[in-house]
Amino acid sequence: NDNIQLTRVIKKHVAYEERFGLLKDSWSLVMADGERSYQEDGFMRLFCNLLGLSDKDSALARQFILKEQKTN
Repeated sequence: NDNIQLTRVIKKHVAYEERFGLLKDSWSLVMADGERSYQEDGFMRLFCNLLGLSDKDSALARQFILKEQKTN
């Protein structure tokens, strides 16, 4: 329930075009320790869907973060 309420507020105040950036930032947090758990993946699938974004968007955001981590 909290996830639904949180994403409703986000969708109300953050333009659709800007949500991809939020998704990238979220993946950055998930990947900060260099590992992904089943729970993190599940949350990110739910979060992405609730933001009105696609699984493809999530994969692109995750790949962007992984590339960024490799270059730093």
